[in-house]
Amino acid sequence: MYDFYNAPVVLLGGFIPDTRGTLDNVLDYCFYEACLNVTGDLPDADPEDRMKYVADKLLGVTFGSIWNSFRNGEELFNSIPQRTARAPIHRTIFWDYYKNEKTDFEKACFLFMHALKSILGKNEGAKKKITNLFILSRMDGQNSAYKSVDELSPEIRKYSTEYQLRKIKDTFQKHGMFEYAGLVFYGRYVRGCWYAFGIPLHELMMHAELHKRKNRDKLLKAEREALLKKVLSSIKNKAESF
Repeated sequence: MYDFYNAPVVLLGGFIPDTRGTLDNVLDYCFYEACLNVTGDLPDADPEDRMKYVADKLLGVTFGSIWNSFRNGEELFNSIPQRTARAPIHRTIFWDYYKNEKTDFEKACFLFMHALKSILGKNEGAKKKITNLFILSRMDGQNSAYKSVDELSPEIRKYSTEYQLRKIKDTFQKHGMFEYAGLVFYGRYVRGCWYAFGIPLHELMMHAELHKRKNRDKLLKAEREALLKKVLSSIKNKAESF
């Protein structure tokens, strides 16, 4: 049975106002995709038997109408480019949000975590400096970052302030959400934050500070070279004037 429902991030658009409908689409998409992948494993089974096998053995779900879910999943699958970023949702978290009432803030935390997962990918130890706008855009179901917070939906724009983003991160730290997801973050005088998956926080801090120093050293070197070029050019012009 799958531990994660690996859905395109674009399906998470509209999650806050319509959580159940969004998760239904995620499930239908994953159901259809799994049916395509399992065809070779059950060559002699008829289509409905394959669908029942996928629903029961792989997804652990009983659909109200298996054919309706299949057709909706097919439509979604064909409408979304295959190279779209994905946000793997752990089945425990998925069903918690599917079955239980959640506040808008809890839903924003859900989106924040899965937006980061979609950016960092599956690689253990991946480290990236990510702007707030990119995370917010992914929370809004966008594959690429918006150019301005004004483009965000009202539900996501609400969480675009420094205060709200800090509140989300503090919630993760206090309740162990980041530890559960294997995510750590660090930022000091930088635009956005450094994030990583599956490494200790001190390792990310070391990487971020070294990266900052290297960039600073490169900038100083470029400034010195530009100044030297200017001085040499000035000397040459003076020599030619004699």
